Amino acid sequence: MNIQETVCNTYKSAKKYSDTHKNGNRSSKRTDILNKGTTELISNTVISIDDYKIDPERKISCSRGGKFAVDIVLTPKKRSSPRINILIKSVESSYNKNRHNYLNSMVGEVQRVYGCEENKDSITIFINYIPEVIPTKNKKGEILTYEKSNVTNMSTALSSLSGGKAFVLDFLLSEDLTRISNAKSIRKIISKIRQEI
Repeated sequence: MNIQETVCNTYKSAKKYSDTHKNGNRSSKRTDILNKGTTELISNTVISIDDYKIDPERKISCSRGGKFAVDIVLTPKKRSSPRINILIKSVESSYNKNRHNYLNSMVGEVQRVYGCEENKDSITIFINYIPEVIPTKNKKGEILTYEKSNVTNMSTALSSLSGGKAFVLDFLLSEDLTRISNAKSIRKIISKIRQEI
């Protein structure tokens, strides 16, 4: 399966689960769908999966004390490669209304990872699944209208905060959810990630 199919199928499967189950967007089963598809995506584009141990929902040390859960942690079987932390967001509605919350969350996660000495050599990849056109819903979950997602590029800010160790892959899905509309820029970022690994 190619990158476009993997991304689109992962998003559609997670969204289908959300749409067909009460509180599906908060379910661990939806998270499992996203983690599985994202692991496949990363193994087809960034790394050889045979060289890493896969730990979904693993806790890592936090700069604020204690630990916090990361969606996927890829630990190299050989010490010469860095650990990879993967944080996933899959947006299904009201992106523009909530985008500052998503962005603040990403900044906070970078600070939690790289403010901790034992994480300083790791690589962090934010995988964001965002449809170009997305519904807005009321509190009952009823669709009010559709809007074009106004995506803010956070790559430079997060790279600066992490010493060049954090990367953002914002997969913008076409309105019919069959292709990635920003595939060219995604390929460039994947190339940068490979250079760090």
